[in-house]
Amino acid sequence: MQKTRIPVYNDSTGVPNIYIWEETPDGYFRRTGEQPLGALRGGIEDIGPQVGELLSHRSDRERRRWDTPTVRYHLGHPQSWYQFIRDRLKERRIVVVTTPVMLARVLKFDVHEINFKRSASLSTIRIMINRYAEALDIWLKE
Repeated sequence: MQKTRIPVYNDSTGVPNIYIWEETPDGYFRRTGEQPLGALRGGIEDIGPQVGELLSHRSDRERRRWDTPTVRYHLGHPQSWYQFIRDRLKERRIVVVTTPVMLARVLKFDVHEINFKRSASLSTIRIMINRYAEALDIWLKE
């Protein structure tokens, strides 16, 4: 079984960074050193307001028919993480998550969408979406 990959947004240095975290077998999320959108972060303005939360298996108390973390979206029903990001990518929206503190292990994240700079071209956004999808392996899961 492959690990679920999660894009975590952080701009504590004033520069937007998106790091990849993975869900561990014990139900926590942990950081990796990967930054798949590093060269393209110049097109990112910031993130929008929280639109939901991402729960690990450990913190989600309900039975689900999927084996990935669960997204509880404010405007819909709970979904598997990969189905949720596939649906957003169809609308050309990139989903990232945040955590109030950058601990080594986390159980729950807040879900946001990236806001692009007005100067970001459509081709830059398209490349960013493709790299995002490749980094998370979203088409190979479930």
